[in-house]
Amino acid sequence: MLRAAEDTAALIARVFPSSSAVSVEGEVLEETTYLPDGLTYAASFQCVDLVCDRRLMFDRPSELQAHILEAAVGRHVILHAIRSVSDWLSFTVWEDDRLVRSLSLSQDGGIVENIDDPFPFETPYWAGDRPVEFDPEWGEEPYALPFHPLELGN
Repeated sequence: MLRAAEDTAALIARVFPSSSAVSVEGEVLEETTYLPDGLTYAASFQCVDLVCDRRLMFDRPSELQAHILEAAVGRHVILHAIRSVSDWLSFTVWEDDRLVRSLSLSQDGGIVENIDDPFPFETPYWAGDRPVEFDPEWGEEPYALPFHPLELGN
């Protein structure tokens, strides 16, 4: 157990080099995904590192900081962010130092970033197979995107 804590502290130091990490008792990540400012949930396991922090929520996820990508050389990096208040989804996938896919969109902002080909799981959304049903309580206009970003993000 001590080794996992040391690996997790080292992970946080690589991702946020100007911050210091203090281990505290946390909550279940599944129940607390939108953390308060200044709080990071992280875990380092043999085959995967996980970091949950609002500082990693980018409108343009392809602009992930170089030091994070450098720290992950030889590994996949997946950045995934959702903000339900604004129906916003952002994700990017890097393999080694190569950008594979990046997408950022919201109802109000539209498509901010859409780089490279969609993954197979995205196909029914872009094809119009998962439209947002019109709700007159939202106003007279239909939903601004062909699908709901949160549905795709989930």
